Amino acid sequence: MKKYIAHLTQASEGCHYSIACGHKVIDLGEHKDVQDAVSHCMAHLKEWGYHGVLSLSSCIIHEVAHTSIVDMDYFSKAKRIEARKIIEAKERAMLELLQAKYKTE
Repeated sequence: MKKYIAHLTQASEGCHYSIACGHKVIDLGEHKDVQDAVSHCMAHLKEWGYHGVLSLSSCIIHEVAHTSIVDMDYFSKAKRIEARKIIEAKERAMLELLQAKYKTE
C-alpha cells in the first residue's frame, strides 16, 4: 500500500471558501495503486464539498514517498536571534558614539 494526496485547483479566479483560495491538498490515505487513489478521490469529491468537477480546473494525485516534519519554532527562533543582533549592533554604535563624546584624556 502506498500513501497518496490530491492537489485540487479552483477553476475560477478569486477565493471559494471550500477550496482555500485556489488550492487545497487532501490526504487520500493508503491505496494499492494510483488508479485506486483516483477512484477514491473522484468518489469523495461531492462529500468534500465539490458538487461536480465544474468548480475545479485540476486534480493532481501525488504518491507520497517520504514525509518530514518541519520545526516551525526554528523560524521564530531565527527571527528573534536576528532581531537581537540588530538591537546589539545599534547599542554598540550608540556606546561607541557616547564613549567618543565623553572620552577624557
